[in-house]
Amino acid sequence: MKYALVTAGFLLLIVITAFSQGAPPITFQEADGSPRKTAPSKIIVSNGTLSCSGGTCTITTGGGSGSPGGSDTQLQYNNAGSFGGISGATTNGTAVTFTDENLRGANLRLTDTGTDTFTTPAGSSVQTKVNVVLYDPGNFGQIFALGLASGSASTARVLSLFDQRAASHQATLAMFSPNENEIFGFSWNGSNTTGQITNSAAGGYITITAANGVVPPIIAHANLPASDNGSIQYCTDCTVTGAGDNTCASGGGGAMAFRVNGAWRCFNLQN
Repeated sequence: MKYALVTAGFLLLIVITAFSQGAPPITFQEADGSPRKTAPSKIIVSNGTLSCSGGTCTITTGGGSGSPGGSDTQLQYNNAGSFGGISGATTNGTAVTFTDENLRGANLRLTDTGTDTFTTPAGSSVQTKVNVVLYDPGNFGQIFALGLASGSASTARVLSLFDQRAASHQATLAMFSPNENEIFGFSWNGSNTTGQITNSAAGGYITITAANGVVPPIIAHANLPASDNGSIQYCTDCTVTGAGDNTCASGGGGAMAFRVNGAWRCFNLQN
């Protein structure tokens, strides 16, 4: 009887030991070797599904899985079913940077209401929708290069600039003087029929109309500037002196004034 009890106890110990050992431990790890976990007590699938058949379980992951391609900070794209890095596009998590010749598209539309601050050569700050920082394109280089092919339609345009302002205003297409205090440029200046080439430094303008052709700046004799030789003005009250050299003088009915040898000469007088 004692022998039977000892034998039964021994067999029970073997069964308990076998159950306590269980199956050999299982190690889980990703393809690159990390993270590594041995014999976990629970597996949670956060991106995909877990399905089991018998003793085999399969984890099917959802979109966005896999190891990133390329170098650190590179944006990713679908490279034949795997992630690939875009060498010309990187991000720091806030802004995206595209390297030279890697931002492509003809169809570009700016719809946001925000602006950026452009720093002028003189150090002033102006608000702008498109900010192209100061850049030296080098010999024969351009900051912007645009053009039309030889087969382009006769009505095709390279650059269009629209201005609906009805009142007089500064030049619509403006170029600043080196000290950035004066503006030279082109404008309709509030008219649908009269275009102007304006220069704020002299306060003058050249008017180009369909009916009257090119009209030079119109100015009184007292305001005739010390212009370069070859300048042309229409003087509203000019006449000629009696010296016989066509020197412009005030008190007349108006004349064309030409700058010759450092002096204003008038002709076609109306006395």
